[in-house]
Amino acid sequence: MPFDDIRAGFARHMETDGMPFTLVAERDGMFCGTVSVIASDEPARLDLTPWIAALWVDEGARGQGIARALLQDAAARCKALGVETLFLTARPHLRGFYESLSWRAIDDDIGPAKLIVFEKAVGA
Repeated sequence: MPFDDIRAGFARHMETDGMPFTLVAERDGMFCGTVSVIASDEPARLDLTPWIAALWVDEGARGQGIARALLQDAAARCKALGVETLFLTARPHLRGFYESLSWRAIDDDIGPAKLIVFEKAVGA
């Protein structure tokens, strides 16, 4: 998908200096992946904020460190905004991926998909 089409769809999130925001990875003008940071992404844990949401990498671009780079860039931007801790949910089969990036599981078996809630200190 052309990057300009993605940009148009995420314009509100991509044009802000605060939150929410969306980062988009592109290579040679083509969309590779995306991640957003929003106030809340898990109704069972409304006490936690902000959240990494909608991390996605195009199948043809997987295994190239794009997800890792998107997460690192999102965390760095949150730190610059004064955020101390980020949260995300993931399916159980992704536990190892997030733990390898220093995300810590703080809750298990959320909802029908048995999601895991992770946290990561990013600031002060």
